[in-house]
Amino acid sequence: MVKSYGKLIVFEGVEGSGKSTQSSILSHKLSSINYDHLLVREPGGTKVGEKIREIILHEDELTGISELFLLSAARHILISQTVQPALEIGRLIISDRFFYSSLAYQGGGRKVDDSLIKFISKIASANLIPDLIILLDIAPENSLSRKQKNNLDRFERENQFFHNSVRNKYLEIAEQNTEKWFVIDASQKESDISDQIWDLITNKTELLL
Repeated sequence: MVKSYGKLIVFEGVEGSGKSTQSSILSHKLSSINYDHLLVREPGGTKVGEKIREIILHEDELTGISELFLLSAARHILISQTVQPALEIGRLIISDRFFYSSLAYQGGGRKVDDSLIKFISKIASANLIPDLIILLDIAPENSLSRKQKNNLDRFERENQFFHNSVRNKYLEIAEQNTEKWFVIDASQKESDISDQIWDLITNKTELLL
């Protein structure tokens, strides 16, 4: 029997929203029931992608456009080398960020034109559209308080206006795509959030092939 094409679940959110934690928790839960899946992150997930990640997070001279190109390069490598091959053999993919982050950060935060971001992201992501996007929503002033102040990256050091703009862009995108986007209050207890996510995933039977 030929397996059907896999599914792609994406976690999005502002800095400190808990998406990396929650994507890992979901991965552990799936592993506990021996469910075949793959957890990836953006930017990163490949040897070159991790090098690009370090540049993006720590090189202060980057502009919004240069961030977009670097992120898109890392994304294309991850999609072509890892995500697409896994989807083609029917695996479930959990991605910590996807091209929506570019719309939120470079679009909402850096004010790069949405049409340019969508054009480049469409190429970089090989036209992949996630089956489910989980937005962990939280006020940036609350989420950033979770971060260690002496170890912040370029994005975490941005001002409040930037972070609010990113959050507002995410909420705008989610409101326009209610069929696939699910917004969860990320100010709740970690365990409550993970329970909601697990219920969401297991109730959407088309996700677990």
